This record gives sequence, structure tokens and C-alpha cells, in this order.
Amino acid sequence: MSQGNASAAIRLTVQRVTQTVEREMASRAYRASNELRNAAVCELTGGRSAPGQSPGSDSGIFRLSWMPSVRMESGGSGKRAVSYIESEVIVSSRRRSWNLGELLEDGTRKMAARPHHDKIRERAMPRVTAIYSEPFNL
Repeated sequence: MSQGNASAAIRLTVQRVTQTVEREMASRAYRASNELRNAAVCELTGGRSAPGQSPGSDSGIFRLSWMPSVRMESGGSGKRAVSYIESEVIVSSRRRSWNLGELLEDGTRKMAARPHHDKIRERAMPRVTAIYSEPFNL
């Protein structure tokens, strides 16, 4: 095999492995974001909540509003998959709109915080860690 053919074969192999790893990263990131959503649904159950507790869910709208998302980022050292969930429930006044999840997390002048972000992450972390610990099949 000539040096040119060997270089081309190595380049193709590297491309194939890179594409496989990137697909696997995206798949794992989506699975991890689903685990975050499942954790949110579990964490945000129950009726009314007291200050310092995760928000209750009288109607279930806020609890079920969390959608899994994945963002692929490229940087100087390679690619990174970011798993997250977002609630699109918005609270509006005549002058402004707020994301309900952020209002509940941080509280307002008139309402004590109902922190839930860290609790959701903690609940999901064992399964997310297991997902990212699986060996790659190259």
C-alpha cells in the first residue's frame, strides 16, 4: 500500500469514528435530557407547596411543560453535547413577561422561593451518569 493510500485510509477511518462518536454523543445527550424531564415530572408533584419546597402542581400544567432539549457545541478542543430541559410557561403583566420556572426558583418580593432546579438535577444525576458511563461501540 502506498503512503498516499495509507493516509487516505486513515483519514476515512478517523472520519467514520468521529461521526459515530458525534451521533452517540447526541443520542446520549437526548437520553440524558429525557431523564431530566422525568425527574422534573417526579419532583414537581403534589399540591400546594411551602416556601423552600419544590413548587406544587395543582393543575399539572407547569409540571408537564418541561421539554427535553439538546445543544451541540463546537469549541477549540472538540465538540460538546449539552442536555437540558426548559419550561415555556410564561407569566405576563401589562409591562413584562417572566418564565414561571425562574420566578418560582428565585422567588419575588411578594413570594418566597420554591427552589427546584438543583433538586431535579440531583434526582436525575444517577441515571445521567449511567448513560454517559456506557462504553462506546466503535
